[in-house]
Amino acid sequence: MSTFDQTIARLALYFEQVEGTLVLIGVCDDTVLREHVVQTLRQRLPSGIMLGEFCYDPGHLSLLEGATAVTEAKHKRPAVSATGLDTLPRDKRTEAIKLLNLQRNRLGRTGIAILLWVHRATLAEISTAAADFYSWRSATLFFEPHQSGTCW
Repeated sequence: MSTFDQTIARLALYFEQVEGTLVLIGVCDDTVLREHVVQTLRQRLPSGIMLGEFCYDPGHLSLLEGATAVTEAKHKRPAVSATGLDTLPRDKRTEAIKLLNLQRNRLGRTGIAILLWVHRATLAEISTAAADFYSWRSATLFFEPHQSGTCW
């Protein structure tokens, strides 16, 4: 089994087995690879888990609000893949990162499984500007293409 397959299996296990709120940070600077990971993950998740999508934009800076808006109550495990934090203008990204810290406790009561996608540079910002949120995360997973340009 390749490293990519092992990491996808690990992601799927987190979504299936962790009860309550789950916050995973996926670090990937390659949007094509990120999309491939999400597509592959969706194929491996059981039918009771529907992975919704939230994309940050200047008018939507709250992961809490975005995640609760896109998850469906009819599924036994609400889950969301969140993107776009990296593409926000600097001031909006700073505000969104501060909200991660401010809303951490409320987010923790939602029971939503979240996969927050960021670039390496944004991960560094989160770890310093939202240290409580960062220390509270369940895991950080790194995805990088192979030297040949693919990882699968």
